Amino acid sequence: MDFGISNENKSLFNDIFSIIDDLTGTEFNPSWEFKSLEDSVVVDIDLPSVDKASVDVEVRDGVLTVSGERVKGEDIMHTNRRYGKFTKSFKLGEELDIDSVEASFVDGVLSVTIKKKAVAKASKIEIK
Repeated sequence: MDFGISNENKSLFNDIFSIIDDLTGTEFNPSWEFKSLEDSVVVDIDLPSVDKASVDVEVRDGVLTVSGERVKGEDIMHTNRRYGKFTKSFKLGEELDIDSVEASFVDGVLSVTIKKKAVAKASKIEIK
């Protein structure tokens, strides 16, 4: 597909976008957010156009790491999307139960849920 651009202009177009890509970086850097619920925290990571099979979720030494890759299709002439490998790491607080980590991937959003540890509550002792 030539989009009606002459060969001379295609070259200029590609040169300009190469310069912009060099200035802005080309790595895919997914957006994320934390939600604190009553009994858990949820980390949502936006992974549009990422194949679920290319995503890894790991917890090691109290650190949640999500990694993967967004692959550029072969038929794409030019895009302003970013592609490539990514890694996001989050230090988990001691109040979280790292053995309870669950992950789901729906509509391009990876949701990682980590339950909060039960907090020991003081109880009043009746004196007999």
